[in-house]
Amino acid sequence: MVVTGDIELNNSVGKVTLKNSTGDALLRMNEVIDDMNIETSTGDVNVIIKEEPANLEVDLSASTGDMTTNLELSYDRKSEHEIEGSKGSGGPEVYVHSSTGDISVVLD
Repeated sequence: MVVTGDIELNNSVGKVTLKNSTGDALLRMNEVIDDMNIETSTGDVNVIIKEEPANLEVDLSASTGDMTTNLELSYDRKSEHEIEGSKGSGGPEVYVHSSTGDISVVLD
């Protein structure tokens, strides 16, 4: 399901799949234990995590927008519009894409 408007999820647990046409997305999570797939056409995406995962795969990209993360990752790619990297071995994948918007995945 694709929605329009701002979305806020607090203390989400498990797999997250979010598709938003227009609007910002804010996700606050205690920990990442399963895959996250977040896509938006126009809007910023902010993911705030309380506990840093031991294992994680990260794929963030935006056609127009800046990427921000403070996670300790081994980077495969890192540029103004794309961050791809990992921590540990395997683990959940955090995939976030926005056509137009900033993306932030940070520890609180």
